[in-house]
Amino acid sequence: MLKQGKAIKKIPGGKLVRVDVTYSPARLESVKITGDFFLHPEDLLVAMENRLTGAALPLSKPQMASDLQALLDEQGATLIGFSPADLMDILEEALQ
Repeated sequence: MLKQGKAIKKIPGGKLVRVDVTYSPARLESVKITGDFFLHPEDLLVAMENRLTGAALPLSKPQMASDLQALLDEQGATLIGFSPADLMDILEEALQ
């Protein structure tokens, strides 16, 4: 049985980030990240969502944050307004 969740958080000193998630007891089925943050190149947001989709539950927050940071580093991306660790906290909240 699939469940849905969402969380919205204003990052202190940063931006507003919203995460919408669909999940089963075992894994993330879909993840959508929106907000007023800045990401360049913008299409990397889809790659971040795809990297999270299919992740096993419960979340391994440090590993997933590290994976997302590696993706950003590999692409030479600029992310302003939140960090991968912030995103993991918001995602965890969306799952509750």
